[in-house]
Amino acid sequence: YRAGMDGSDVQRVLATGSPWGLAVDTENAKLYWSFGFDKYTGIKRANLDGSGVETIYNADSSEPERLAIHSGLGKLYWTSVKGVFRANLDGTNPQFLVPFSDYCRPWGIAVDPLNAKLYWSAADTNHFCPQGKLQRSNLDGTQVEDLVLLAYGVVPEVGVVPAHDSLFWSDAQFIRRARLDGSEVVSIVPTGSEFAYLRAVDPRPVPADLYAVSSFQNCFGAVEVTASGCSIFDSDGDEQIDLADYQHLLTTLGGP
Repeated sequence: YRAGMDGSDVQRVLATGSPWGLAVDTENAKLYWSFGFDKYTGIKRANLDGSGVETIYNADSSEPERLAIHSGLGKLYWTSVKGVFRANLDGTNPQFLVPFSDYCRPWGIAVDPLNAKLYWSAADTNHFCPQGKLQRSNLDGTQVEDLVLLAYGVVPEVGVVPAHDSLFWSDAQFIRRARLDGSEVVSIVPTGSEFAYLRAVDPRPVPADLYAVSSFQNCFGAVEVTASGCSIFDSDGDEQIDLADYQHLLTTLGGP
């Protein structure tokens, strides 16, 4: 499906079953998705209106999952049960970049074209993965780094905003943010009791409003608020930063 940015004018573009990963190449006006299970897996693409569907990669048993595109290099990246891969945008010249390790399979993936880096989450919900993590490498898979350790059972999507040195991911409690090197982790939006899958991040510089929410999260749950940084968020004056104050902050910022 597709729609306007405000959710209006919903249109079904393709009847594809249940695609596992989805990515848009805005520069070349193409839509990419991964599909299938077991031996029948691969990656397809189409024009943005759903026409011109073609299978560009047959994956056998490697099961492509999440996708990311670097239009400038003409490369498509994806995660699978085996590791991190890339190919040309037409599916040719597939390359196996990073094998999974410690039974922690790559999942969410994002490309930072500004700093020539590739980011992904390596985790699993089974007990064989001792410690999930967010990782990054060069675009060719070299120089793999561990950035952030994850809670057990968390298998997040990831997103990056290179212009604002920001890495985003989600879990069962919050949407979180850190610098691109994994430092200064901040919980910015509570997700409630349900696991939230971060599906997309606007790559433009992060507006100041998001940092207001971030600052609020640093105070969430505080009692007997005295510090000026927290007291400004105590909108109902009960000396406690709680959900009521959060809803007031969103309303002030023009949110839901």
